[in-house]
Amino acid sequence: MPLNGNGRHWTESFRVFTPILITIAIFMLGQVIATTNKIDDKLFKHLTNDELHSPRSMIINKAEFNMYKEMLDRQVQQILRAIEKRDNRDVYSNLR
Repeated sequence: MPLNGNGRHWTESFRVFTPILITIAIFMLGQVIATTNKIDDKLFKHLTNDELHSPRSMIINKAEFNMYKEMLDRQVQQILRAIEKRDNRDVYSNLR
C-alpha cells in the first residue's frame, strides 16, 4: 500500500475532506432551492398579471388563487358526479 510521509494510507485524508465537501454541498443546495422559490414567485405574479390584463394593484395573491382553484375543483367534481349519476340512470333504464 502506498503510504504518505506520516505512515498513513492516502485515503485517510478523505476523513477530513468529506465532511467539508458535504457541508459545502448542503449550502449550495439551499441556495439553489431559495433561487428556485424566488423564480417561482416571480413567475406566478407574471402569469396572473398577464392572464388578468389588469393593473398591478389588481393582482390576486397566491392564497386567493388557491382558494378559487379549490372551488373550481369542487365544482368540476360535482359536475362529474351529476354526469355519472345521469349515465347510471340511463344504463338502468335501458336494462328494464
